[in-house]
Amino acid sequence: MNRLALRGGFMPHSLVLCLGVNTVIFGGDVILESPVHPVTEGDPLTLRCLCQNCFSAFSADFYKDGSLLQSQTTGEMTIPAVSKAHEGLYKCRHPELGESPESRIMVIGSPFPVLRLVCILLMISLYLVGTSILVVKCFRSNRRSQVEEEETNYELSEM
Repeated sequence: MNRLALRGGFMPHSLVLCLGVNTVIFGGDVILESPVHPVTEGDPLTLRCLCQNCFSAFSADFYKDGSLLQSQTTGEMTIPAVSKAHEGLYKCRHPELGESPESRIMVIGSPFPVLRLVCILLMISLYLVGTSILVVKCFRSNRRSQVEEEETNYELSEM
């Protein structure tokens, strides 16, 4: 995750959105760093609680929809694999400086089920085409053998 900063402070929220990097929500000394775009289901999600005048890691509480999720001594919270249940408004709280404004996390469905279905259909199609080709070749080969046998029998009967 990229974190952009200007001398003496953080980059303005609107500029961060235009660049497509992580969203940094402003509203005071405490800021929540979160993704700009929706997170894909199954991907990891890391939220960081930052403050403008803090130069070391600090303990932070993370909230979702107003309820405490967890406290982290590193100021960073990671969800290993997000699901639709993780959608909501997130914020963090610094023990002395207060809390950040809320940031909306949106989760989109994974493209893998569609991709898996396409792969399965492709494999079935290839199997059916291959099987059809073998059946046709066997039928033609068998038919040729029958025709040759009939010709041989006809030639023998004429002699």
